[in-house]
Amino acid sequence: PTNTPEPSNTPEPTAPQEPTLSPTPKPTFTVGSTKIREKDGMTMVYVPAGEFLMGNPTRTETTGDYWIDQTEVTVEMYKKCADEGACDLDGVKNDYTVRATNYYLNEENNKYAATGVTWFEADNYCKWAGGRLPTHEEWEKAGRGPNGYLYPWGNEYSLTNIKSGDTIGKIGNVGRFSENRSYYGVFDMVGNAMEWVNDE
Repeated sequence: PTNTPEPSNTPEPTAPQEPTLSPTPKPTFTVGSTKIREKDGMTMVYVPAGEFLMGNPTRTETTGDYWIDQTEVTVEMYKKCADEGACDLDGVKNDYTVRATNYYLNEENNKYAATGVTWFEADNYCKWAGGRLPTHEEWEKAGRGPNGYLYPWGNEYSLTNIKSGDTIGKIGNVGRFSENRSYYGVFDMVGNAMEWVNDE
């Protein structure tokens, strides 16, 4: 006769379970969010996706979300780009409007807006810094805000928001007028220096 084995109380081995990983939550950015660009130390502000009013007469346009520089690029930042051979400082220094005042050679101007820069030089700077020039839609949205203001601060023009008695006709430190700030936190979109976009 054969013996029938006694039933075992030992559970059958099971395959090891793979650990369940929770997805890493994506950071949530809102109006007022900022970050620092490592290459040049520029503070950038967040602009969410959505519709905005553009042009005159106004029309509705839409953008995705993006980051934009909080201020104009400063002389000090532009000189860093030139020091690394990515920007043409000699060409800028030969521009008459800045040559007459030794604009880039005077360290007192380091926090002033970089001027005398061609579109190509501005484009080179953005690539060096790890970014790009904004589109004209992005630039205008950052300036007008969700309400489609005529000026960054509202619909009424104010000379005191862009100049004071000792700054008329002069370039000055970026971001020096607290009222000359858009809804999204961008300074000097009216006054100080003209700014380039990546299209017409």
